[in-house]
Amino acid sequence: MTPLSNASAFEPANPPGSSSLRLPKLRGSLDTQSMASSVSTLPYRNSNASVSSLFASTSTPTGSRSVSPSGTGTPSKMISGSVFGGFSGDRNQLSPADKPDDPRSLIVQAFVPHIAVHTSADTKELVKDKGFNGGLWELLRPFGELIQGKVTVRDSIGAGKTWEDFAVRFVELGDGLEIPEAVSSSRKSAEGRILAANGTKPPTDSVLAQRMRTGGDIGPIETLVDRHLSHAEQFPSMSSEEFLNFKDTQLRSPDIPSPFYTLYLRRLLSGLPLAPHETFSHPVACVIAISSRNANPIETLRNLYDESSRGPKRLPLWVNNEYLRYYVLVHDEERDDITKSMTLFEQMKRHFGLHCHLLRLRSSECVATDDDSIRLPRCEWLAASEELAEIQTRELLEDIEDSYPCIYESDTTAIKTFIREMVTQSIVPSMERCVATWNDQVASRRRGISGRFISMSKKWAFGTSSRSSSNGPTSSNSNYDALQGFYRPDAPEAVMRKLADYAFMLRDWKLAYSTYDLLRTDFNNDKAWKYHAAANEMAAVSQLMMPQAISSRVRSETIDQMLETASYSYITRCGATYGALRSLALGMELLRLRGGSATEDAARWGTRLLEYKVVGVVGDALFKERVSACYASKKGAGSELWGSRTRKSALWSILAADAWLTLGKIQQSKQRVEEANGKYSILTHQDSLSHFAHANDFLEALQREVQLALYPESGIEGPGQVEDLIDTSIGEESEAFVSRPHRRSLMGQVAPLANLESAPLHGTLLEDEDEAPRTDQFEFRTRPDKRDKKTSSSHESKRKQQHYNRPLLFYSTYAVDIHLKMSEILTYLQNNEPQFRKNRLASLYSDFSVLSSTNPDGYTANLHAWRTALSHAALAGVIPSSSTSTSSQNSSHIPSRLSFSIDTNLAKELESKEWGRPLGLGSVVNDALGKREWIPYKDFLESSESIYYKRWVRIPGAGEVLRWGLRQLGLNFGSGGLMSGRVVVLENLETAGKEVMKRFEAGSKGRVERIYSRSAWKAAFGTVLGGKEMADSDVEVLLRFLGRDKGVLVYNSSTVKFLAQNETQGVSQEDETIASLKSLIQDLEAQVKGLEAKVEQLGDTAKEAVGRKNRLGALSALRSKKLAESTLGKRQATLAQLEEVFVKIEQATDQVELVRVMEASSRVLGSLNKEVGGVERVEGVVDRLREEMEKTDEVVQVVGEFGKEGVDEGEVDDELEVMEREERERKEVLERKEREAKEKCEAGETRRRLDALETVEREAREKENARKQAEVSTDKEIDDSTMGMKRMSLDPPDAEMA
Repeated sequence: MTPLSNASAFEPANPPGSSSLRLPKLRGSLDTQSMASSVSTLPYRNSNASVSSLFASTSTPTGSRSVSPSGTGTPSKMISGSVFGGFSGDRNQLSPADKPDDPRSLIVQAFVPHIAVHTSADTKELVKDKGFNGGLWELLRPFGELIQGKVTVRDSIGAGKTWEDFAVRFVELGDGLEIPEAVSSSRKSAEGRILAANGTKPPTDSVLAQRMRTGGDIGPIETLVDRHLSHAEQFPSMSSEEFLNFKDTQLRSPDIPSPFYTLYLRRLLSGLPLAPHETFSHPVACVIAISSRNANPIETLRNLYDESSRGPKRLPLWVNNEYLRYYVLVHDEERDDITKSMTLFEQMKRHFGLHCHLLRLRSSECVATDDDSIRLPRCEWLAASEELAEIQTRELLEDIEDSYPCIYESDTTAIKTFIREMVTQSIVPSMERCVATWNDQVASRRRGISGRFISMSKKWAFGTSSRSSSNGPTSSNSNYDALQGFYRPDAPEAVMRKLADYAFMLRDWKLAYSTYDLLRTDFNNDKAWKYHAAANEMAAVSQLMMPQAISSRVRSETIDQMLETASYSYITRCGATYGALRSLALGMELLRLRGGSATEDAARWGTRLLEYKVVGVVGDALFKERVSACYASKKGAGSELWGSRTRKSALWSILAADAWLTLGKIQQSKQRVEEANGKYSILTHQDSLSHFAHANDFLEALQREVQLALYPESGIEGPGQVEDLIDTSIGEESEAFVSRPHRRSLMGQVAPLANLESAPLHGTLLEDEDEAPRTDQFEFRTRPDKRDKKTSSSHESKRKQQHYNRPLLFYSTYAVDIHLKMSEILTYLQNNEPQFRKNRLASLYSDFSVLSSTNPDGYTANLHAWRTALSHAALAGVIPSSSTSTSSQNSSHIPSRLSFSIDTNLAKELESKEWGRPLGLGSVVNDALGKREWIPYKDFLESSESIYYKRWVRIPGAGEVLRWGLRQLGLNFGSGGLMSGRVVVLENLETAGKEVMKRFEAGSKGRVERIYSRSAWKAAFGTVLGGKEMADSDVEVLLRFLGRDKGVLVYNSSTVKFLAQNETQGVSQEDETIASLKSLIQDLEAQVKGLEAKVEQLGDTAKEAVGRKNRLGALSALRSKKLAESTLGKRQATLAQLEEVFVKIEQATDQVELVRVMEASSRVLGSLNKEVGGVERVEGVVDRLREEMEKTDEVVQVVGEFGKEGVDEGEVDDELEVMEREERERKEVLERKEREAKEKCEAGETRRRLDALETVEREAREKENARKQAEVSTDKEIDDSTMGMKRMSLDPPDAEMA
């Protein structure tokens, strides 16, 4: 292996005549190898200036690109050397990593206060006249990304810091709501559920525009970066070609990422969705704007406020509506009177306070040819979907000229002044007040001893049952609404989350970290998993943003734990891949900046991110580059650079090159390969790679393939061989699309991950949930050497292609066979249980009992997944009858939904050909029985104690004692043995019990209505489980549960009675009689209905017989009808008698209840009257009270007379009169001074106006004199000309002389 030289390793010895870049043609069209996107697969049009300006951020090298829309030069103050878009200037606050390429500047610019904009229709019309169809927020948005001048922010201790790069984000009110279509219903937890729009009406243009401005989706980011990459490959400028070709002889610094990664990270943090678990995108203020064109301005402002507070523009319930309102009057400088606008502005300040501003703008549209026109700054924080839409719009334009919006310079000055005044005088002070108030009233109490006790009570749930506190959705004293998936805005947890986010946006990292750290425990206790993940994410980011050094031990105990918890909760519990990607990407970049051993932690988290499969193919290649940069950041010691990770960095550069080559990005692949060569060349032994034959051959083959892609003619000997390198054959057998395009890989076959049993914490997440896990994404073939390709037969090429594709076709057929033969219960689990997605089955079907000590969280997650899944399957009735019931009571085929049998048949039904039988099912059963989630069927029916009764001391069984003894001897046989027996599912039983009580409470609750026979009770309540009939065994279990454990009814073999309040009597003989009577009445009613139908039918039969002239048939039908009518009459008479008896019984029971209540009331009245003591006692009490009140009045009178004895009232009156006279004189002096000052001011104003009038008159006189002088001079010239003409002679000169 030769070291890197100045000449590129990819340039052929005899380069072809054309120096232009050639697109690779080795694997068909590159468009088919790019991202599976309708946008990226469309053919690109010829580049024009209008489109090229949109790719300016990635078409030039880092540090030299412009931020102007056209890519041309802009003032230096707007250009930053940071690829993260940082602004120039003093940034001492970011020390010690005070570098222009510090990603902390990107985080600071991403998490900024959001200001909503809500305007009237006339304001939108005014801004539309200026050429901005989006409204006022579109005009303000670019200027909010950098506040003019310095902004001072005070932290929680009152210390002020000055920032030169403070920014805000202007959004339209209502922007940022999560898109329901982008959320997978089977993977989202309660926090992620967003209500979809009512009906099927298609969304309007405004709704579509709002959706495009909302980020949080990885797919559009991948598509956008792919578009930038394709544009850079197809239309390279001079500077971009030098950047892509990497002409520098020295290695590029790992601190400077590629502009494509910068774009990826920036778009990842753009358009933060409006979500309940974080408040960064919640508005801190709302700009309510009207224009000077409005006829009823004050009323319009009030209506706009009502719309944002209670009307259609009201944000969701989990958004605190108490944010600042800032009122703006937009004055039209060209059409309206400024005097009227000033008067209206003063009126606005009187009505709405000081948070008002008068914004003076010109209403005409500005064009580039105007004298004072300047280009509108391009917004850098666009969502990926919005930028893609802009690119598509530009591509469809016929005009190839670069068109960009312009704005008057006076408007720019007015907007910058308005934004700075609003931010410095209203927004920042308001946020500081909120932080101080919430920190003092909420967070400080939470940090104290009382707050710790509250946290402990939430964790242990004192006063509740052990089951409800440990396995229920939330504790009884929790503020988290698990059904809706959010906290109320006024809940302490929601207020503290907003406090932490405000502190983060105000750059008070210490307060933000301490608050996030407190919230982590609260969210964990409440099982608010998305809140929990977000708190861990921002706690890690806040701690890494602080300038203090962090030891490796603290990193492992805090940062690593927070990132691990955040990624696990995001992916496994919530299915939020965007949150996992954001947390790991930010953690990786911030750890890399720490240097030292933290760079290896950064690389480890980057590798974890790739293992999770949360990014697409473009993100996969970009993050491989960043892992390489993390290893390259590790500096070695000494001349030998001991401790550096140069080899690992080079390895990841090669992996990135292979990924880029797969996507057809040849220039990017070439750059990574040369980067790897450069890293190998700086090693002490530059040819060390040659000792590793496979690695050396792989790198050389990769270089050769890149060279062939760049210069196909360089590897061709003889004519006709260019076509041999072009793979244009199309196989007849199509293969399933996977995230990695099908091309020959130089890496060979890869073994599957060995740690699949730890999937809950370290599992991989495929891009498609329904896609089976792939242990090998590479084809089982190697490409023949180009020198061996002597044949040009298309038939032979097609045959070879089919031969190479056989393994993949075999695996595809095998997967289909598995799918067709899956049992009903396994199909149900995979379709309805989120935990049973394909990439989790390997862990769930393994013997995960060993994880109880190595990975407790993963062990608990697997147990919970199996226990919940089997309980839900039983409730759905998909567990086969052979394993559902062994009781003789279930003679029918009705499946039991409250219990099921655990035996080998169940394990067989759960068997998968891909993963086999679940080896950990025994552990699941033992755990569920130990936690009393499942109860043995026999124990449940025979036990006399409630299932909720907990003994003080639990006596272990003999089996448990034996297993404990074996573990002490080192003989751990695990807990995976599968016991046999039938169990009752407590969760399903409680669900059925709640539905029974809900249905019972909806009806009448008299004594007679509370009594049922067994059959009547089953008919009334046997369909509470989804409207499906309940098995007899389930009825017995449910009655046992409601009677013994809930105490709401009593029953025997024939009768069921719901108990009234404070009733303890069992089923009496009267109750059985009432139940029998109700049952008999129901039977008679059914018989009467049958006889009535029979009589009607026989009558119709007789009529038909008469119509057919069948006399015998008609007589037979009439006789049968008479008999049926006779029987019907008897049954109706009997039914009437029974109903009369039943009514009498109802009246008697009501009278019994009434007499019992009256008797109890008489006893209460007698007891109360006895306590009063009779009329004489009451009269005595009243007399004594009157005497005491008279004594009190006498004492008050005596005290008042004592105070008057030593005071002369005349002197007091005189002194008061003197004070009043002095006060009147003082007021008169002040009024006189104010009047004189006012008169003086008016005199000065009058004098100024007179002077101005005299000046105008003097100028008029001067103009008049000048006009008259001009007229005089003109008359004189005319006279002189006339006289000259008169003196002129018409005779010739000779005659005149004669």
